[in-house]
Amino acid sequence: SEIPVPLKAASLDHGICHAAGLWGSPAGHIPRDNLELFVNVAQNFPAWQGSRSRDDMLREIWGTDAAHCMRILFVVRGASAADTARRTVANLPEAMDWVNVTFAKQGVRFAMVQMESFSLGEEILLASLADAFVSVYGSAMWWPIFMSPGSVVMWLLPKIRHILTYSGEPMDMSRPTWSDGSILEYGNLCDLQHVFVPGGVPSSSSNVSGKFEIDSHLEKSNFLAFQELDVYLNVDHFKHAFQETISRLMARKLVRASKKK
Repeated sequence: SEIPVPLKAASLDHGICHAAGLWGSPAGHIPRDNLELFVNVAQNFPAWQGSRSRDDMLREIWGTDAAHCMRILFVVRGASAADTARRTVANLPEAMDWVNVTFAKQGVRFAMVQMESFSLGEEILLASLADAFVSVYGSAMWWPIFMSPGSVVMWLLPKIRHILTYSGEPMDMSRPTWSDGSILEYGNLCDLQHVFVPGGVPSSSSNVSGKFEIDSHLEKSNFLAFQELDVYLNVDHFKHAFQETISRLMARKLVRASKKK
């Protein structure tokens, strides 16, 4: 009989996605249980198992006490990403300095990685170990399908005026917006908390290079044109979204602890 679609997810010889191994939003033809099956198969596929164990990854990425900390994973675009000059976060050091100073004593550990540095199995494991996943819009935002329920996914967006939720509704780009759904095809098929953080543009007096804004007409006529932009964080928006992220993750931690009693 025909192999179920999720089991066609990979070629053993080449480690690439099968053309038929697709899934979609609730409006698509692949239901939640098939996506869950895909995730389970991918996490346990023998050829994708990395050489580093769970404990190894925790220690190497977040430090010796990572198992008991809140783990934040920031994924940056690597050398293999197409057109690597785009979707760079120009003022990332400023944001990271604030995170490290503000949350160091609250048991929060922050790590910045390029996924290309790991094997496929290690990439899957790394995503599953993160409590919050932070990155710019792009293919990296598929990794959260491997995260545990209740985890937070933070989308760093450039300055844009128009973007739709997974259900096709316009999103408010004047502030960080929380949603139960991704803006990629998996929609709300995973039990995750998504926050979309709109960016800004640097001041005219700053010495920051990059492409941070596009014409409104182009943005409306080509809904993917914003992928050519770099990101300049609106620091106030980022701080608000990050503080709320930590609050939500702490609440989840308390709920889990109460269930163990």
